[in-house]
Amino acid sequence: MCLLEMEALRAQITLLSRIRDIEATQLELADAIKDIITETKTTISTLETDLDEIKAHVNMIQLAVGNSTTLDRGQRVRVPEPLRFEGNRDVKELENFLFDIEQYLRAIHATSEEDKVSKVSMYLSEDAKL
Repeated sequence: MCLLEMEALRAQITLLSRIRDIEATQLELADAIKDIITETKTTISTLETDLDEIKAHVNMIQLAVGNSTTLDRGQRVRVPEPLRFEGNRDVKELENFLFDIEQYLRAIHATSEEDKVSKVSMYLSEDAKL
């Protein structure tokens, strides 16, 4: 064999060795990907189970809250009436009146603008009515 043929043979052997290394690495990576897929499926399954449990808890809470609100609606609650506003030019007094009126309107469930205006006008006196 001549020197040139021996060099070509060595190059082929080196190339085959590298190909085998790449194939081995490829198999290792394929196994690692399979493991990752298995772990991901397990995690997703666990999350689905947890989500189902959370949904069940939310449903129970909604039922409990729904039942308690229906019981409370049948009972009458006394809502304190706001103080009258007489038209004083005191910013703090006006802000307190507006806050009290807003809370009062929420508590009595006044929804339409007409209801709100009629209720508020009952708590205005003296110069504030003008």
